[in-house]
Amino acid sequence: MEELGHVRSVTSEGPKRLFEITAEGQSYLRENQAALNSALARMEMAARAVSGERPPEDLHHAMHTLRRL
Repeated sequence: MEELGHVRSVTSEGPKRLFEITAEGQSYLRENQAALNSALARMEMAARAVSGERPPEDLHHAMHTLRRL
């Protein structure tokens, strides 16, 4: 992302590097908001699954329906 100009390194704390988003990165996120929202939703669902939480009922029903096809 740094090579693309979307973020830049601002400081370093030991082995950790801190980054901030650039104007180009913000523009990229705005242009790709739908993809970002989709990725964040999948990450949230995965986190819930790992914690043992069941998926939303409509998703569970859709998955069950697909298995029968």
